Amino acid sequence: MLNTKLCFIVGAFLVIFITPIRSVDLTNAACLDCAGDSMLTLVEKYSEKLECWMDTNHHVIVKLQVFNLMELAENFKSVVDKNNEVVADECKKEVTLESCDSKDWDKDCYCAMDNLRTVVEAYRDQEKCNGQLIESPMLKIASRLVLGSFVGWGFIHPDC
Repeated sequence: MLNTKLCFIVGAFLVIFITPIRSVDLTNAACLDCAGDSMLTLVEKYSEKLECWMDTNHHVIVKLQVFNLMELAENFKSVVDKNNEVVADECKKEVTLESCDSKDWDKDCYCAMDNLRTVVEAYRDQEKCNGQLIESPMLKIASRLVLGSFVGWGFIHPDC
């Protein structure tokens, strides 16, 4: 019995006096379970391979890929808008997508890519502000669409 009490006292002493005091604000600490950074990394990989994937020798595929990018951006905008309903006021993000209907497929491609990057950055910022992953079925769908597109384009253009 005495050994148990002694262990508790020593343990309490160690916790109180030896444990370093945290001087960082936990609300700004890294969000360990968040998906925003990995989604942004995936979008950056999109950007790196964009010129190779958007080869104008394949006009039909380029049009399909531009429409795909536009829809991915719209889907992530929906995620950000839905998250605004559940996050604190300081974490809300309003995103406006640029119109990508110039009929110049190269310009539209980069415009759609910029829109996708913008909404994924907004989502990441929401998560970081919130401090944890914002669970929603829409996020699962949007992230699967982004990953599926990335893998699909890799199959269409294996040389990229």
